Amino acid sequence: MDKKVSDILYGIPNNVDYTEVAEDLDAEDVSESRIEDVKQLLKNSDKYIVFQAAKLLTSWGIDDGFNVLTRLFRDHQLFGMFIHRLHGYDDTLQHVLNALISYWATKSDLGSQQREEARKNIYPYVAEIINLSSHSPFEINGLFWMVVKYNYT
Repeated sequence: MDKKVSDILYGIPNNVDYTEVAEDLDAEDVSESRIEDVKQLLKNSDKYIVFQAAKLLTSWGIDDGFNVLTRLFRDHQLFGMFIHRLHGYDDTLQHVLNALISYWATKSDLGSQQREEARKNIYPYVAEIINLSSHSPFEINGLFWMVVKYNYT
């Protein structure tokens, strides 16, 4: 991955001191030009870069990223992207789950209607990840606070 792509996907603006992870940037700290640059990466020939771009845009609540991420999920193209550093199992779906939760949280900030729409949008994918976690070793405990707090059953 070249430096330009790396900066687009992982860079943190100089004025930001609350995170070191691009997925956690607040909307006001993400420029429109950066969003457009990330959207362009959705067309990259490298599947890993497409996944990273889709995950980042999804975390920022941007539907273009959500649509690509969920298509990759439905097409079973999201396996082996992240291997757990200690235990060696595929941890990709944990990253997908985190992006989906961030998508919901970002949309929730826009109001109750957007929160409910986002909940409906992520539900089938979250349900499938929960199902897959019953026979895969990745963790989904970060999801349960949302289920309990908002009574999403």
